[in-house]
Amino acid sequence: MLVGEGEEVTRARDNLLLDEFQVPVSLLFHKPNFYTLEYTDEGVAYAWTGPSPDLEFQVPVERDSEKIFRLSFISAIEELQVTEAKAFVDNQSAFFRIDCDGKARGIVIAIPPCKTQCLTEITVQLKRTVSPSEIGQGVDGRQLGLAVTGYDVFRPRTYVSKMEVNRKCEN
Repeated sequence: MLVGEGEEVTRARDNLLLDEFQVPVSLLFHKPNFYTLEYTDEGVAYAWTGPSPDLEFQVPVERDSEKIFRLSFISAIEELQVTEAKAFVDNQSAFFRIDCDGKARGIVIAIPPCKTQCLTEITVQLKRTVSPSEIGQGVDGRQLGLAVTGYDVFRPRTYVSKMEVNRKCEN
C-alpha cells in the first residue's frame, strides 16, 4: 500500500495503524531535516537529509508482530555516515543492517512487537553531515547526509521475498 499525502498522519491520529506500506520521499521532503525534492537523470525523486545528522520518523505501523522498517537512499556523501550510524525504535537502541534491493541501498531496522498501539518513533543518527565543498566534491555548501527516496514497512516474510528477487545493487 502506498500512503497518500496526509493519510499517514490521519490514520495515526485515528489510531488506524498500517501493516505494510510505502512512504515516498515526496511526502517526506517537507519535514524537518530534509532539503528540497530533486530528481536523478532517470527521474527518480530524492531529497538530501541535513543539516542535522538525525533523521526522525513517526511511523503508523501495526505492532502486533515484528515488522521491518527500510529507509531507502541512493547516495551518501560519506560512507562513514552509514556504516557508523545508530538506530533507535521508540528511543531504544536498535540493531540495523545495510542492504540493496537493486534500485537503492537501505538502512534496515527490525521493529519489535508492542502491546501499545500508537505511532512508532524511528530515529537514524548518522555519524555526521558534511558539505560537498568541504570534501572537494563540488561547490554545494549544504550540510548533507543521505539522498533518501522514501521508506517502506514490511512483514519479515515479505521483506525476505523482495530481497530474493532483487539481489544486486547497481550503485
